[in-house]
Amino acid sequence: LSELPSKIEMDTKTIREYIKKFNKNIKNLIIQKFIDFKDVLDKPFNIQNRKVTILEKSSAIGFIINEPFFQNLNFLNPSKNKNGKEEEILKSFEEMIYFGKIKRELTKNALDKTITKYLFSEREFLNLVYGIVATIEDLDKMLNARSIVFLLCFPISFKRIFDRFLLFYTPSLEIAYNINKKLDVLLNQVKEDGNNLLFKVTWQGIIDYLMENKAKFSLENMYLIEYRSIQQQNLIGVEYISISKLQASILIEDPIRDALNVNLQIDKDIWIWILEEFIKNKQLYDLISRHVFYCLREKNGKGIRRKASLYALAIDAKIKENNRIELFSDKFFEGYRSLVNEIKDCYSTLNSNAIKISQLFNSAEERQQLCYSLVSALKKRNRIAFVNTLLKKFLEKAGSGEIPQLNRFVFENIVSNDDSWENYALALVIGILSGGGVESDESESRE
Repeated sequence: LSELPSKIEMDTKTIREYIKKFNKNIKNLIIQKFIDFKDVLDKPFNIQNRKVTILEKSSAIGFIINEPFFQNLNFLNPSKNKNGKEEEILKSFEEMIYFGKIKRELTKNALDKTITKYLFSEREFLNLVYGIVATIEDLDKMLNARSIVFLLCFPISFKRIFDRFLLFYTPSLEIAYNINKKLDVLLNQVKEDGNNLLFKVTWQGIIDYLMENKAKFSLENMYLIEYRSIQQQNLIGVEYISISKLQASILIEDPIRDALNVNLQIDKDIWIWILEEFIKNKQLYDLISRHVFYCLREKNGKGIRRKASLYALAIDAKIKENNRIELFSDKFFEGYRSLVNEIKDCYSTLNSNAIKISQLFNSAEERQQLCYSLVSALKKRNRIAFVNTLLKKFLEKAGSGEIPQLNRFVFENIVSNDDSWENYALALVIGILSGGGVESDESESRE
């Protein structure tokens, strides 16, 4: 490489000569590196009923290349990538780049299988609505550029992380570049537990960058694209992970995002990141119930992450309730603009009533016993049993000034609510078990 001119002003023939010389030097360096193992490498082995040595086999190869993408190109398969054929291979590569020819008998309107495997499949991704891209010419029109060059950048675009290859994409080239650069730094810092932390570190880095740079519009247009390997011209383990418009509308709100950006303990050594569950479009009620049930089982009501849990329950409740929006109604056209305000109001209601119900009890044992009964009803999804248990306890505490408001809360949000009564019920369990009060900043910090 040091022999290359300082300014690359060469014709393609000169470039081909440099590539061939560089490849030859690489082959020689490999042989020198393993010279101490010459006795072993000189031992013959069978290949297609013909005995050859490893050194003979390596010298018969044209270009030394270990990237599945390029290996799968027609002119680089083992039957054609032979010593002495380097010039022919480079000319084929040049024709593909400059003239769109992938095989000599094909025109630029054809797309070789080795390239199409990197495009989405209509059969595998039925939910994508971008249309079908069938040829390089189609891609050229869409990109207004030589698309084959972008496709050949595939191997260096994805970063290898443990057992997968990862790329962040958004329509803004500047944001995509900066976030991939940021992720490169973050992911390099992940140590032994990195495989488990990969999702959290990745999305936390993305969201932090977007919020720092006020790039709110990009949340709903982001994709994490990953694959695990390439086998016989097929991508293995492809995933397109994105944030929906609904999730984006919620996550751009600082109080909500900060509340979800914590881990919840659901077993002795198991912690779940709420934000990850939300991005994966999982019901947050299930996670919060496991967290609360664990704290009850361990007799550790103070271990409940109340703010995070109540925000998660509010989000989950409002999503369930808004699933019934009628097509073309006023709320339908509003999109999710009003949803965020509903979530904030719901959280305030849940938090207020959680505090009020906690003030009814002074005995930790009484709290614990009541929660066992209420949780048993919740696990069985028995609304009648839950309400009866609660009202019976309210009758015992009839002298308290908190009872009227709590009665209204129960009848409005549990008795009369078929969509999300469990969310409101669990909020009361959290209030009873955690004992009320305000959580410290430390308890709300990220794990």
